Amino acid sequence: EDIDAILVLGDLSIDDYSYRNLPENYCKKFKEDCMDQLPFPYYVIPGNHDSYPNEIWKDIFGCDRQYSFKLKDAAFIMLDTFNDSPAYTASGSAYTGVDMDFLKKELAKYPTEQIFLCSHFFKVSQFPDELNELLSTNNRIVCLFDGHTHKNRVFAELEKIPQPKINIGGYGDEGEKRED
Repeated sequence: EDIDAILVLGDLSIDDYSYRNLPENYCKKFKEDCMDQLPFPYYVIPGNHDSYPNEIWKDIFGCDRQYSFKLKDAAFIMLDTFNDSPAYTASGSAYTGVDMDFLKKELAKYPTEQIFLCSHFFKVSQFPDELNELLSTNNRIVCLFDGHTHKNRVFAELEKIPQPKINIGGYGDEGEKRED
């Protein structure tokens, strides 16, 4: 099948920039060794372990830590909910939540498109009232995608939001083990 694009929703490495002081930039290595070999476009945002400042992130990936793009009749708003704060532990950067000014500005760019909100993690219990209101009243927002927990799950009607929250998980350490 044709693939329109791949979304990579954070934790490309466990670099924990400014904490681990690794001899190599593994986000850059992952991009060059894996992602650049893909035969279709990819869109990436940082996770809590990808705590590079925006300038370094942009140098690696050619985009800011948060941005948006249009694909066919849909718009994808790629939100950075860990900002570019430094990592102080092996857990990476701290959760900072959705930048509402950025989100509103990006929504205005796409007045008719279906909207997919993408983030490394959405901590719904910490959504400000303004975001809950936006999600409750904007029927163009189809769903929220995140990938922090390393599990694939769909959360329908989660707390106050009407859209499903879809955790696309990752290649993490959970799931059945196969003997091949």
